[in-house]
Amino acid sequence: MTERELANEISELTSTIDQLIRPDIITARARKELGMVIAQPETLLIAVDKAILENL
Repeated sequence: MTERELANEISELTSTIDQLIRPDIITARARKELGMVIAQPETLLIAVDKAILENL
């Protein structure tokens, strides 16, 4: 391979990487190719016994 061909290949690979790391591209491919969905936010409630807190 010539220097020009290598530079061109590096440029093409860099362009591909730049495209594939975009969040919108990742999300679209995950949905289409893997059937993934965006998780719904959830709330976690932790109840702490006051007796445990008093003994700390």
